[in-house]
Amino acid sequence: MMKREIPLLSTLDHPHIVKIYAYAEDMVKSEFVLILEHLAGGDCHRMGACREATAARLVHQVLLALAHCHSRGILHRDVKPDNMVLSVVPAKGAELDCKLIDFGIAAQHELTVRETCGTPGYIAPEIILDTAEFTGKADMWSLGVTAVEILTGILPFGTLEDHGGDLRTWMKRVTQYEDLEDFEPFLGGSREWQSCSPLAKDFIRKLLNPDPEQRLAAKDALNHQWLQEHKAASMTLTSEMLQSLAAYVDAPSLVRCCLYIIVARHGVPDLEKFGAAFLSIDTDGDGMISRDDLAKAIDQVSTWWGPSVCPDQLLNAADLDHTGCLNFTQFVAACIYSRHVIGGQFDLLLSQSFEALDADRDGQVSVDDIRPLFRERDSPLLQRLPQDRPFGQGEWSACLRLAWQDDSKAVDSYKLGFMGVMDDMLKNFACSQAPRPSDPADMIEVPAQPAISRSPLII
Repeated sequence: MMKREIPLLSTLDHPHIVKIYAYAEDMVKSEFVLILEHLAGGDCHRMGACREATAARLVHQVLLALAHCHSRGILHRDVKPDNMVLSVVPAKGAELDCKLIDFGIAAQHELTVRETCGTPGYIAPEIILDTAEFTGKADMWSLGVTAVEILTGILPFGTLEDHGGDLRTWMKRVTQYEDLEDFEPFLGGSREWQSCSPLAKDFIRKLLNPDPEQRLAAKDALNHQWLQEHKAASMTLTSEMLQSLAAYVDAPSLVRCCLYIIVARHGVPDLEKFGAAFLSIDTDGDGMISRDDLAKAIDQVSTWWGPSVCPDQLLNAADLDHTGCLNFTQFVAACIYSRHVIGGQFDLLLSQSFEALDADRDGQVSVDDIRPLFRERDSPLLQRLPQDRPFGQGEWSACLRLAWQDDSKAVDSYKLGFMGVMDDMLKNFACSQAPRPSDPADMIEVPAQPAISRSPLII
């Protein structure tokens, strides 16, 4: 299962999906070790019943993750509270954020798979009866069951023990389900279920429609009134983010690639803050920021005295794989530029980028290992590194410093966090130009970092 999880997780990039930073394979023991984003809050199954506002927030976050998965043809196939993990330990009165984990039985097959899998009690009736292929609608059924459990602390179709240990009886209850009234044997005495709002039950009813054709898809469920009423307040771009985005446009390409690799493989502080901003900009909920999304977000927070950001120029600079949109990692990489360069932490960029490239943590990296991660136009810069032997952090830092010094686009005025009115006028004029065509030399692909060795990778 883990071999399947690695490539699928590597293609997903969303604030509410756990990030994979690296993996290692023990060829002797046939074991894999995944290095994942640290999530300290525990899974949602342990929480018991939640307040309705909290439940709606958590369900909305998982729904955003599923919409991102489904838009890329990936089915999770095991949605349940156990696979929803809180980012931090819950604090009294604090809003909760969760991430979807465990893609071990996920599949990618044009949104349809003919296979029965999942956790009993959450599996859709058409999958149990084998009357339809596993599609994104089956994930939505599982989310409907999950919503009931988060609201009440009770599995709506009961547990295996509730059915005397008879799995067939348990599954039969699911396949005979018609409407919410069928939950009475297990939820009839639940005070939490009785106090659920009509909107909450309407949302659940539309996810638990026995007919998968009539069941809500993820992108449609996002617009349900229950979720909209409990939706968290949108977070706009902060002044620090805007300053960073403005400066990122003129950053050396090698530095932009290094920032991307740091976010993709090393992780950064305040990831939840960047995730909230990303989701507020992503208006259609597909997990990607379009040019129009970007322009609207920048326009909302721009001032005449602040830095000017041209959406087209920013997209050209940050869209390293030339999809025409920004994914989450690309957005965060652009947002942390000022922290590393303008903020005087260039040494941190040097050290963290090397750590991200050093797959086996032996303090040595070879050019052949990292060349595929950088653009063709960065090859002359990489030629400064030793070609016939591994190199250490000192030589890597020297290469990056030279790249920074040699790039004539580095504008000192950005370091002051201020641009003159004339600069604003010139950059706004430049925005009228159409984005340049995609250049294959600019393309970059950073998969999850493999660290194949004879023993598991231990950090």
